Amino acid sequence: LATIVDTPGFLDTGGKEKQNILLEEMMTILNTRVTSADAIVLTIKGRDFTRMDDSMLELLKDTSILFGNDVWKNLIINIG
Repeated sequence: LATIVDTPGFLDTGGKEKQNILLEEMMTILNTRVTSADAIVLTIKGRDFTRMDDSMLELLKDTSILFGNDVWKNLIINIG
């Protein structure tokens, strides 16, 4: 059985303020409805990922802050 939490909007237009709101909403759901996770899958459109830019580095940094450094043991990055 798998639970999927969709987090639409990351790296979309709207800037850091919108991303902070999305992160806050995601953390509320994770803290109240999801009791455990075996993996986190970060899916990025291939056409949007041509290089590691500042927004991608910021997203990865935020992910580490939110979930701790152990997140890297269970993070799957899917570029499709």
